[in-house]
Amino acid sequence: MPFHFYPDYDQKAGVKLANLDEKLTYLKGRTDKILVKPLEEVFRIRGCNRAIWDLNIGVCTLICEGISGLSTYYCGSGRGDKFKNFVKDYLYPNDPKKAGYANLFWEEVRCSLSHGLYIQRASIETDHSKHFSVVEDRLILDLETLFTEFKTSCAAFFNDISNRKSSALVEMFESRFDEVFPGLV
Repeated sequence: MPFHFYPDYDQKAGVKLANLDEKLTYLKGRTDKILVKPLEEVFRIRGCNRAIWDLNIGVCTLICEGISGLSTYYCGSGRGDKFKNFVKDYLYPNDPKKAGYANLFWEEVRCSLSHGLYIQRASIETDHSKHFSVVEDRLILDLETLFTEFKTSCAAFFNDISNRKSSALVEMFESRFDEVFPGLV
C-alpha cells in the first residue's frame, strides 16, 4: 500500500504500521516529502530566482525544526538538550569543534528563529569554508552546507535505527512514533 505520508489521509486509507521497519519507512518518507524534497527545490530555483534568496531565514528555520523534530525520536522530550545531542551525535559526530557549537546553534539560531523570527548572534553566509565557525562570537552558517549536513544526519540517524544500533535508540524511536502517530499503529 503506497503512503501519502500525511497521517490523516493514511489513517483514512487504513494504513497500520505494525513493526519498526514500517514505522521507519514511514518517518523517512515523511521527512523526505515535507522537508528534504521541498528544500531541494528551493535550492534548485535559487540560482535563477533571486527572490528565493529571501527564504534563507525560512530555510534555516525549517532545517532547525527538522532537527528539533527528529531529536525527539532520538532523545525524547526535553528542552534544548535533545536538539544539542542530535547536533553533536548526528550533524557533527566527528568534529568536536563543531559539536562544541551545538549550544550556540540552539540558542542563537534555532531559538531565535523559532521565538523571534531573527537570528541573534549568527549569520548566514555563502562561503562554504566558513560554515559552522565562530567569528567574533557569531556563529557563521553556510545554508547549503547546513542543508547537505542535515540530509546526511537524517540518513545516519535512520540507518542507526534500521541497523538497531542500540535497544535504547529503537525503544525511544518506537515510543515517540507511537505517541506522534497513534492512528497509524
